[in-house]
Order: sequence, then structure tokens, then C-alpha cells
Amino acid sequence: MNAVHQNLFYFIDDSILRQNLERVSSHITTLSLLIFSDEYSSAERSSFRKTIIIHTASQIEALLLWYLKQHKTEEECAGVERTFRIDQHIYQLSENERIVRGSDIMKQQKFKFQNVNLAQLVHLCGHFELLSDTMAERVQEVRKLRNRQHLGGLATVDHAYSAEDLAFVWEVSEEVLEYVKKQSNA
Repeated sequence: MNAVHQNLFYFIDDSILRQNLERVSSHITTLSLLIFSDEYSSAERSSFRKTIIIHTASQIEALLLWYLKQHKTEEECAGVERTFRIDQHIYQLSENERIVRGSDIMKQQKFKFQNVNLAQLVHLCGHFELLSDTMAERVQEVRKLRNRQHLGGLATVDHAYSAEDLAFVWEVSEEVLEYVKKQSNA
């Protein structure tokens, strides 16, 4: 692992996370070099881009999770499930409307940082105003690109990951990295 990768994540105080981020950055660098090699077919280069996108999305996910954990607890992230139980039917106003007596029951949901996914992270970071709407939308686009790896959910044949897809993911990754780094030093 070279010093460039180590310097990218200096602000991460979790040494295991920092080392994992550095290791993935090293893999991304290696794969990036293969994209430009004439030794590989366009399908193989697309596969390298796909792998890079998956790794980069994982880095974004890890950075956002770390950032969320710096600002919120699991209890703060857990939602409240509300249910209304009808105890008594009082009066029928119309076919679609009636007056009832009941109970509004609130139950604290369970939440564990270790079980959160990228979609949930984007939602929580947006909800707590830790990310701008624009950045949240861009991360969602990265998530959609990453999720194309799940072949069972695709509506069309997955042909290729383009250089433009990869450039977009890298751009978002850099934005998230710089934002989280800046906010952690604030």
C-alpha cells in the first residue's frame, strides 16, 4: 500500500476502517490501470469498471456510515413505528368514513449501524441534514449503478459499464470524501 492511499483517509479515527478504505483504494488503482490496457477486450474492461464502481460505492457507504456515527447514535437513528388499533366503532358517517375510538400505539424500532445499507444511509443523512439534497441524489445514482450487479432485479440486459459511469462515480466519491473530511475537521 502506498502513501497516497494512506493520506486519503487520515481523518478516519477507526484504524480498521481506515486500513480497509486504503486497501480498497489500492485495488481500485490497480484495476484502473487495467482499463487502459490493450491486452483486454472491451467486455473485460467493462467488467473492471463494474468492479471499480462496486468498490467505490462501498467506500462511499463506509464514509457516510462513519460520518453518521460521528453525529448520531443508534437510538437517534431508530424510528418509531406507529399503529392505530380500533377499540370501538362509534358511528358510520358514510361508506368511506366512520368515527371510531382507539389507541395510537408507538413502538421504538431497533436500529444497528452494522445492518444499515446505502439507501438507508442516504435517507438518514438527508433526514438529519448531514448531506445536501443534491449530494444525496448523486449518491443515490451511484447506488443504482452499483446495484446493477444484482442481475435478478434488472429489467433489461446489462451490457456495459461505460467510462462515463465510472467518471461519475469517481466524481461523487471525491465529493463525499472531501465533504466528510471537511466536516470532520470543522
